[in-house]
Amino acid sequence: NHPSMEDPSSQGVPTPRKNIPPRPSVVPTDLMAVEWSVLRRQNISEQAIHTILAARRPSTNRIYAATWKVFCQWCFKTKISPASASVANILDFLSLKVAFLVAITSARRISEMVALSVREDLCVFHLDRVVLWLDPVFIPKSNSRFHRAQ
Repeated sequence: NHPSMEDPSSQGVPTPRKNIPPRPSVVPTDLMAVEWSVLRRQNISEQAIHTILAARRPSTNRIYAATWKVFCQWCFKTKISPASASVANILDFLSLKVAFLVAITSARRISEMVALSVREDLCVFHLDRVVLWLDPVFIPKSNSRFHRAQ
């Protein structure tokens, strides 16, 4: 082997970095590609698009990516293209989420109603109202001081 033909990284010699501009930390997802495409069609420069897409927090990107993935799965089942879904399609998808959230909230309230007690120390009658306290042995789904005090 000729020394000039060897891989410098195999000898522990760092290879010089090419003139690659630093890239903002964006989460690469299909959603990002769709957003990139939409912004390019609006004649927004690549630099501006990079700035726009990098401006979100990583946690926001993860939430958007997860939501996009679920939306794409729903679109696949309903035979709709995610990139060209109509407002009506998107509203149909979101209505399922609302129905789910209402069901979860109702379940939480039902479990809290079970925890109400008519024990004298937990059911206090006033002239203008009745105050019901949750049974202290009840553990709410979100077990924080705030949720226990509600």
